[in-house]
Amino acid sequence: MEAGRPAIMTDLMKSKITKILEDKPKLSVRLLRIELRTFLIEKLKKDHPNLSYEELIAEVDNGEEELYGYKLPSSSSIDYYIRNNKIREKILRSQKKPDKLDTFWNSASLNTDRISPAAIPWLTSLQIYRKLSISKPITIREARWFDNLLNFREDYHCPWEINLTPEYEDIFLSHAIATWAQIYAYRERIDTIAGIEDADYSDLDDGIATGDFSKLISINDYSEKFSLSPDRQHEYLISHLVGTTRLVEIFSIAHSLGYPDMADSSIFLYAHGLASMLPDNTFNIRTKKLSYIQRFHFLVLLREWAKEHSDADDDMIKPMIEQNFDKVQSECSEWENQNWKVLKIPQG
Repeated sequence: MEAGRPAIMTDLMKSKITKILEDKPKLSVRLLRIELRTFLIEKLKKDHPNLSYEELIAEVDNGEEELYGYKLPSSSSIDYYIRNNKIREKILRSQKKPDKLDTFWNSASLNTDRISPAAIPWLTSLQIYRKLSISKPITIREARWFDNLLNFREDYHCPWEINLTPEYEDIFLSHAIATWAQIYAYRERIDTIAGIEDADYSDLDDGIATGDFSKLISINDYSEKFSLSPDRQHEYLISHLVGTTRLVEIFSIAHSLGYPDMADSSIFLYAHGLASMLPDNTFNIRTKKLSYIQRFHFLVLLREWAKEHSDADDDMIKPMIEQNFDKVQSECSEWENQNWKVLKIPQG
């Protein structure tokens, strides 16, 4: 055994240590080992009911060899595992309550976070569309920025032709403004975490005023200027991937659908599927021929598939995309009647 490095612990013990500390993150190693001992004795009794508790206790406390594949780790092994893997820190961080501004917005939020009356019907309708789009609801922080930016709808510039019919102009505008609100909120949150006091959003101001979506491309790399601890690298990877999917959605329908409401593995699948809609791609040529509502429907179908098939292989994506292209052209009118024409944003 390497000096200063206790024996390797079984996955069962690692899992149980984590579960115990999730309930009692400040529990001492001595008391933690007592709980592990009780757990191990009860597990062995369940697996081997013919053995008496006296026999099991004697064997567990002996601790020299594994008993039926199990062994109670020493206090030094437990302490080393907890400290070396920063188990307590990870648990405390995961249990930390999120910033209130980053919780989901609903009308009850108006009790503490005021929104202008004109923005409320837009926001309540937008939350319904977020659900239809397999997206997480907008947050209070995003709702605040939506309220601040809503007047841009009066003269909003769409940077390219998306075959938008007049009856859906308000729905398009709500999504477009929400996309910018999401970017402003993301920038504000990163600046807050980084401790930046004099925030500068002039680049985003230029972008929304001119409809220049290229301003959104650089936002993906904005947080890279701040160092991340190793245990947050996966969190950053997913955030970066979601940012990339947002850009492809913008390329297709001139706005984002919102943060995907799905498992991380499904987000990877969704991103892979969206790659088929990038410029110079075969599917992109076909996408250009679809109407705005058809493109929207196609993205929703892709999200639904990714969410329901999180363990799918990559080679399943192309056939699924072919099938969805046919579906949006044959079934989009029915989907439109069920999900869009029944909803209108009240003017306020």
